[in-house]
Amino acid sequence: TAYEIKECDWSSDVCSSDLFDATPLSDVVARFNRRRATLSEQPQLVLGDAQVGRILVSGRINSANVASLVDVLVSSFSVEAEYRSSGEILLKKRP
Repeated sequence: TAYEIKECDWSSDVCSSDLFDATPLSDVVARFNRRRATLSEQPQLVLGDAQVGRILVSGRINSANVASLVDVLVSSFSVEAEYRSSGEILLKKRP
């Protein structure tokens, strides 16, 4: 099953935002994690299974604000976020 986040603008800072159009969450996570190298305080996102990676994301997402992405996934979709002591955030489908 595919899901979609529509017209999300989580930042007024357009320069640090990326525009996604029905992009699988797996690709969004990969882009966020690449940016993590320049933003050391940003946690790394980890997909817990392929199903969560197929969630389709559309809209403008502030790639410097992982917490906003995680909050929307948890509150609007059947996604669970596990914050690990290693600094990773594990994203997985809720049972």
